[in-house]
Amino acid sequence: MSATAANPAAAADGNWRPVVSVPGSNATHPNLPTPEPGTRTFSITVILTVSVVLLVAVAVGLLTLAGYRVARQNTLELVQDKAVPITDSVITRVRDYLDPARAELEFLGQLIVTDQVPLSDRATLGTALRASLAGVPQVSVVAYVHPDRQVLRALRNRTGTPVVSSDWSDDPVLRRTMKSESLASSGGYWASLFVAENVGRTYVNVRLPVRRGKEFLASLVAGVAIDPISDLLSSLGGDYTYNPFILYDKEYVLAHPLLQAGFSGLNDHRPLPRLVEIGDPILSEIWSENRDHATEISFSGNVEVRAVNYLGKTYVFMFR
Repeated sequence: MSATAANPAAAADGNWRPVVSVPGSNATHPNLPTPEPGTRTFSITVILTVSVVLLVAVAVGLLTLAGYRVARQNTLELVQDKAVPITDSVITRVRDYLDPARAELEFLGQLIVTDQVPLSDRATLGTALRASLAGVPQVSVVAYVHPDRQVLRALRNRTGTPVVSSDWSDDPVLRRTMKSESLASSGGYWASLFVAENVGRTYVNVRLPVRRGKEFLASLVAGVAIDPISDLLSSLGGDYTYNPFILYDKEYVLAHPLLQAGFSGLNDHRPLPRLVEIGDPILSEIWSENRDHATEISFSGNVEVRAVNYLGKTYVFMFR
């Protein structure tokens, strides 16, 4: 059978009716109306074929779209499943690296408070400072600072005189810091970054005010080199697909696999490189407004997510 399209002229006067012809014959069926002249006919096979093709195309399109969405969601879940443990591991490993420095000072402080290390005996105090370095290889220097700003330091790997006594009474920054610590009731805390320019390394200070009752006895200070943290991060990522890093104040990079060899040109006024200086063009885009919000809302959990479009690709940053 073949179906015909409606004749527009006939449809206009309300007399349209379907016309059926017998395939392979020029004659119409005797019991059916004759097609009007000029009527276009289409093979039912063509119509069915086109219909099936359209239905298949729609079905394939829906399957492709559904498959894409499922694959995309699976990929995002895989990224999150792998990135969140890496983020947790970064936090744990960095704490494991830094916390022993504070524990060292707390132990020394207890020795001083209980008078097991008498402050009047500088030789014994210097020996105790030097011995404390043995259990914390990440600490390069530990110091005792008297309220009058006389400083006794023990330095790791220093040849000749490993314990050094210095007069820093004219240092205005140290004077303000000591005054603040003498009045505060808090315990140990992480203080400012500084650069040992003779070796080109950046350190972070942990400080502990020491008191016996209400009496302020001294401050203990330990300097921890931060470049080994970049070594730790490098071992966590595994490959460049996951690239751990630590930012300081959003615009500065405290640790990154590219900083394992350090960074030249730093000083106390500029102890860390900026985002755009370390040679990671993707990381430098982390605060870009060219974001992929659809990807960001696909993540869940207790991490903050930024998805940034860069050179035609989407990069996901997960951080706390």
